[in-house]
Order: sequence, then C-alpha cells, then structure tokens
Amino acid sequence: MQTLANARRLPVVLGVLAALTLLSATAASAQVRGREAAALPDRVTNSPELTAVMFSGAQKAFIQIQFDRGIVTAVDRNGRMITILQRQAGHVWRTQSFTVPAGTDIVIGGHAQPLRKLRVGMHVRIEQTALLGASLAVVRVDAQGGVRDEPLPPTTAGGSLPGATSGTAGGASAGNKDNQHPHFLPARFSDAPELGAVVFSPASGTSSNSFIELLFDRGKITATSRTAGDTITIVQRQGGHVWRTQTFAIPASAKIVTQRNSAGGPAKLTVGMHVRIEQAGPIGGPLEVVRVDARAGRDVDFPTAG
Repeated sequence: MQTLANARRLPVVLGVLAALTLLSATAASAQVRGREAAALPDRVTNSPELTAVMFSGAQKAFIQIQFDRGIVTAVDRNGRMITILQRQAGHVWRTQSFTVPAGTDIVIGGHAQPLRKLRVGMHVRIEQTALLGASLAVVRVDAQGGVRDEPLPPTTAGGSLPGATSGTAGGASAGNKDNQHPHFLPARFSDAPELGAVVFSPASGTSSNSFIELLFDRGKITATSRTAGDTITIVQRQGGHVWRTQTFAIPASAKIVTQRNSAGGPAKLTVGMHVRIEQAGPIGGPLEVVRVDARAGRDVDFPTAG
C-alpha cells in the first residue's frame, strides 16, 4: 500500500496509449532504481510538493495532508480556480490548476483575504486535506508577493511553521463544517508516520535529470522474514495512536544503514528496531525500497524540508 502515492494515481487509459504509458513508466522506474541510494536527494528542501499522513485529534483518525507550492499564473475568480507553476531550483515540474472551494482559508501576507485578492505572480502554498481514502480538497491558500516560496512544515523536531493552528493535527478552524477535509495548519511533520515529496533528482548525465517521488515510512519492526525474499514488517503510529502494520520487500540493491552507520544486509534488521524506509520511483509509477535506516530507542528523523 502506497498511501500518498495512491492519492495521485489515476486510471490508465486502455489500448495503445496504456501500453506506451506502461513502457515509459517501466523504463523510468528502472532508471531510478538503477541509481545508487546515496545519489538520491537526502533532503526535501525546496520541494514543490510535500505530503504526510498524520493523526487528527479533531477527527480522531489519521488523515492525509498535501502542500503544493508555486507561482500563480492565472486566477479564475468566477470558477474559483487558481493555476500555479511549480518548480525546484530552476527546474520546472508542472503547471497545475486547483479548485478553491467556498470556505477555504485564504491568507495573504499573514492576513485573511478573499479569493479576489490573489494576483498573478504571487508565491502560494496550497494545502489540501482528507480523511484516508477520501479525495483531497483545498482547505487553505497562503500567499505573498515576495520572491521566495511560502515555507513548508518542518520535518524535524525543533522548528514550527509560522501561523500554524496545531502541532499534532488536532486543531480545526471554527467555521469548518467539513469533517472529511479538516481545516488546520500543522506546525510540523516531525512525528508523522509517513512523509512523501516530489523532488528534482540530478544524475550524472543530463538526460537522466528528472522529478521523482520519494516516500518515507517510519515504524518499529515487528517481524522479519527471509523465506520468500527479504521482508520486514513494521507497526506505524503517532503519539500512541496506531495507524497500520505494513510489510515491505527489501531488494538486494537497497542500502541498509544501522545506528552506527555501518552498512549491511537485511539480516542486520531485527525485531524491536526503529526504522525509516525510503522508497523512490518515477511520479505516477511504481516505487521500490532503496534505503532502510535503523536504530534502537526512537524514530529515525525525516529528511530536512523547508
């Protein structure tokens, strides 16, 4: 199960187009898997899209949150839609339109504003939320007229997002009537069980440069198996709330890093260890485990975001 990845997956068109799409995705996936894990980005700073699974105290359930950042290229006030250009370090990822439902929190320069105040050229951060299994919907838009992107929630302890309404996804705006799409701005993602990001991944040759998807899952090992290939099973939780128990296949190509930074094979992963499992792949394509970090005592930190 790839929770955040599945939220973006669309049905594949049948026929010749489907065959061509499959061949393209397979080739791109092989290209990503062929890179050394060390060559993949070790942080998600400046990512155009960041996603997470978190426990919501208001909903008493785990929810998914997605942030998209970019520069406004068009505003359709009658249709309540904005279009943004998303890029990282000068590399363009996509141009994407978002529907802004009535009741969406719109904050410009730190102050609540109506949709009509959004202007072409502004830097925006668009937040979508949903209960797991439901479709994402926009609940908040932050904008400013400067030259820098709006910040993302910190993914490591010690930081806090300015203007956040909740540190553990427990808050909700007073006017929010939609229980499927809670309105709140998390202070940080440091204790989330799953984090995903779209990042630009430079390779040794310019022909391999591309945006890829990274997915990080954290938890505590409950079982290991080498009977039918190497697998580990982990329980994922946040603040005492259990999200799921999930099994991951660990390919021979995956890099294993234990607490003392010594590389080894899956045999060094034992029940009781805290692990962070990194998967990578082309956007919209299959993901594969490329690295596992493990240690005793507490969760392994997520990569830095900002």
